[in-house]
Amino acid sequence: MNKHDALWQVINWELSFWFFEGVNGVSCKVSCKVS
Repeated sequence: MNKHDALWQVINWELSFWFFEGVNGVSCKVSCKVS
């Protein structure tokens, strides 16, 4: 694996992490408002 592939792996991991964090945050706000 070269450095370019490693860099993309890190970027993809970061994007996935922030995406799921955002979804979880929205879900929490919605459920908190409903309950």
